[in-house]
Amino acid sequence: MEEEKKPIEKNKMRDSNFELLRIICMMFIFLYHYINYGGILNVGSYTINKLTALFLYSGGRVGVNIFILIMGYFMIKSKFKIKKVLKMIFQVFFYSSILAVIGVHRLHANFEVISIWEYLTPTLSALYWFATYYIIVYLVSPFLNKLIKALGKSGCEKLIISGGVILSVIPTISYRITFASEFFTWFVYMYIIGAYIREYNFEFKNKNTAKILTLVYPIFSFLIVVISILINKYFNLNLDITHFEGLYCLPVVVGSIAMFMWFKNLHIKENKIINFFGKTSFAVYLLHDHLLYKNILWSMDVKTRVSRAITSIYFCRTFIWKHGCNLFNSFFNRILKSNTFRKTII
Repeated sequence: MEEEKKPIEKNKMRDSNFELLRIICMMFIFLYHYINYGGILNVGSYTINKLTALFLYSGGRVGVNIFILIMGYFMIKSKFKIKKVLKMIFQVFFYSSILAVIGVHRLHANFEVISIWEYLTPTLSALYWFATYYIIVYLVSPFLNKLIKALGKSGCEKLIISGGVILSVIPTISYRITFASEFFTWFVYMYIIGAYIREYNFEFKNKNTAKILTLVYPIFSFLIVVISILINKYFNLNLDITHFEGLYCLPVVVGSIAMFMWFKNLHIKENKIINFFGKTSFAVYLLHDHLLYKNILWSMDVKTRVSRAITSIYFCRTFIWKHGCNLFNSFFNRILKSNTFRKTII
């Protein structure tokens, strides 16, 4: 008898619209880290550079929210795979340990016992806080999916609205009350929104609403910053000018959902270049946000950054690091696809 031929499994096509969104979000996060750790916000006077930095600041928060929305959107229709968990944990460990070794040999970094433990157990020690909470939410995603389906559309809408009031609206109005200070709570909330959008086919009534909100958000965000600055100056107050650019603040949440909805409905043909760069976004995060390299990377050209046009420096640095991260990630993917790795780990 002839052996039955098994159907050849084709690689799943990646949605280029979501991959493009991932690329943009990672650039937002990269810029946020540059601004947050680079010292530009510590400059006393409100120069054009500082105002530009404040304008771009909230992009990182939007990027984080969108990554969780994407997770919920796809996981509600996907099966939980322990292999994916192991792959993410191994990927985090790989970058953490390899970069630590490079730091010892090339940068002559000094280690304490606690540091060594963090580099060897980056997920448990939350060396990369986003990666740790992302993995945790992924682990509980099967239970979240059951909850979302059990509640039904009406129940989910009530949960999202009440959760939005408690976790976003009240903290936005108040400078002291923050119910979503724990990232896990906030990530679960954003996951539920992303899953709801796909499970119950949520769409804005007006097709242009998402695009308009996305384009209006940065202008609105910048106006809030300017108003906060003027209030502090003329009323002698000490308001946090970045308060309304927080991860859970209502303008950021609305901007995140709007941008997600806009790109969700973009019709982009499968693009190999976009897909290649999109799937390396996690590696870009692991490379540029490593504990050893933060001070080195973000302290580069501090005086130059303050004196020159901030936008050109930001995007040039982003472009250079993006390509460096992609080359490094290609090497890592070869290891993951090797037969030896699959037999021993997966």
